[in-house]
Amino acid sequence: MLEMCGAIAPKGVVVGGPSGRIIGVNEFDRTICYEDLPTGGAMIVIGENRNILDVALNFTKFFIDESCSSCAPCRYLTVVLKNKLQKIMEGKGVAKDIDDLVHWGKQMKNANRCGLGQTAANPILTTIENFRLEYESKIEKGKDYDTTFDLEASIQESSRVVGRFPQA
Repeated sequence: MLEMCGAIAPKGVVVGGPSGRIIGVNEFDRTICYEDLPTGGAMIVIGENRNILDVALNFTKFFIDESCSSCAPCRYLTVVLKNKLQKIMEGKGVAKDIDDLVHWGKQMKNANRCGLGQTAANPILTTIENFRLEYESKIEKGKDYDTTFDLEASIQESSRVVGRFPQA
């Protein structure tokens, strides 16, 4: 596929749109088929100069906007994932933040009722899987940032968007 489209120095490929996988060079030899790497036809080639974390953030924002907000995990965890990703991108993350993204992303797959919610963490999970060094390069070694989690603060944005406000 990369040869057919004339891709020059591709860094990654989005296979199956935001709900699919973002693969790296290590997976370019896979077969596009139901049994190996399924897709509904949507593919985006990511060039070597593109920031893969920007791609994951953009797709995560898409899922926040598209969520019907019926399920609490989709309503809240997508925003939590976005905020944690932005923290890392700003250079304020710690190694545990990457582990948190993986843990919460897996929870999203299990806890949501619909396909959108079950795949909303895919951009983050697959970029960590295939481009982990790009996440780790943003972690400032030797710095100890606050990693406490404030649930009330983290759900304020998503509560505001859907018109639901946590009770005091």
